[in-house]
Amino acid sequence: MTQPAPGDLSAAVAYLAEATQHFSDADLGQPYRWGAHQEGVRFALLGAMHELRTLAVELAAERRRLGQPPTRAQHALAQYHAAYHDLNAVLLGVSAEEYEQPPAPGEWPLRYVYGHMVGAERNFFALVHYGLWRQRDGGSRSATLPEDEANRLLGPYATFGTLMESGDREALAAYHAIQHDRALAEFATISDAEIDGPSVWWEGEPYTLEYRLHRMEAHLRQHTVQVQKSRDQLARPATEARRLLRLVYGALAEAEGVLIGAPDLAAAERDTAAVSIRQLADSAVAAVTQANALVAAVTAGDRERVRELLAEEPRLANAISRDGVPIIRLATYYGQEVIAGMLGDTEGIALEIWDGAALGRADVVEANHKGWGDFILNEYSRDGYSPLQLACFFGREEVARYLIEKGANVNAVSLNAMAVQPLHSAVAGDHTAVVALLLAAGADANAAQQDGFRPLHAAAQNGNAEIARLLLAHGGDPALTDDQGRPPRELAEEKGAADVAALL
Repeated sequence: MTQPAPGDLSAAVAYLAEATQHFSDADLGQPYRWGAHQEGVRFALLGAMHELRTLAVELAAERRRLGQPPTRAQHALAQYHAAYHDLNAVLLGVSAEEYEQPPAPGEWPLRYVYGHMVGAERNFFALVHYGLWRQRDGGSRSATLPEDEANRLLGPYATFGTLMESGDREALAAYHAIQHDRALAEFATISDAEIDGPSVWWEGEPYTLEYRLHRMEAHLRQHTVQVQKSRDQLARPATEARRLLRLVYGALAEAEGVLIGAPDLAAAERDTAAVSIRQLADSAVAAVTQANALVAAVTAGDRERVRELLAEEPRLANAISRDGVPIIRLATYYGQEVIAGMLGDTEGIALEIWDGAALGRADVVEANHKGWGDFILNEYSRDGYSPLQLACFFGREEVARYLIEKGANVNAVSLNAMAVQPLHSAVAGDHTAVVALLLAAGADANAAQQDGFRPLHAAAQNGNAEIARLLLAHGGDPALTDDQGRPPRELAEEKGAADVAALL
């Protein structure tokens, strides 16, 4: 990433966007602190928006204090500037392939949508420029825009046409930026008297310069919606990161809009904001990098590396996997009980009810139940498991008993491809006492999970005669087959578990 110059708000936001636009939802959820807020890396982006909004209010107050309220033209240009930044935000992350691909038969690819927007602005610029200078020249020239005025002011259409037809998006964006900045600089001088002056184009009737300025915004807004629609059609919808950056760009536009006609306003405050935004970008990248390093160390079972990372930044104990699973539960899934203990002992770790269930931490489960109420007992984790399913899989009998007594659903089906119920989890883990607890509470001994696998199939596959007896005693049917047509007995025979095969 290229460091922007101090005080350049637009460059600072572009630096932030470059650093964070590809962040996944999991990246945005990694541990991070902005002020008193500890809701993940997303607060680097929300913090930037907050600071820019605050700056915009301060800039507006300073203009009022100095007796320099914006003119009608400056106000309209601020709206146009907001549309420009919104377009840039919606275009974030567009690949070369996406730029060229039509979203649907008969519809323009983004190349031509964006090219049309910039091409139209050439004419809008010429209309306003010509109408303004016609007034300042005494109105002797015709009110109708000369045919070649856009070429005279902005260079040959052929140069622009080459960019639209064969240039990359970055080149067209650079061309657009120059054209946009020129419009802001030149039209900021339009007085309230001049803005009512006439402008005639293909419509054949006069419109005011104010109307033309608002058309500049409206046209951008119209086709920005088209750009977003095209991206959705191409199966590239806006991620949370890009949605947040769109808010940041909106806040940037608000602050910069106040500066139209007053470019030297509050330079020190702008410097401070720009530096802060760059720091937010760097800290967000660092937080994601550290969290990903911890995830890698946990899955590899590298206890020393985990210890080093936690010593460097204890907040990392709240990191999550790429699937959004808290890292302490990830350690449990990987059988890394020592690492899970290290994470659980880290000051400041926030444990959810699913973590407590997987770890056998009755105190955590009870605290979450007390804090959230009964609904949390049957809520699903991000990876699709109820607290009871996790407690049963890991054989946490005390926690399972508590959850059942408080009303947890013993036949809850996981919200993932495995489609397991608590009984499937307990049988798969060979947890006899938990199996007995579930069956006594009314768990379905014949419930099918993924591929038609039933609890008796799992007991047979594990060679667990005690669990097989429990299931049979509670109505388990040994004649039921899985989706491949295999009865449980066949799995017991493959396992070499003659006693279980005999039972079945």
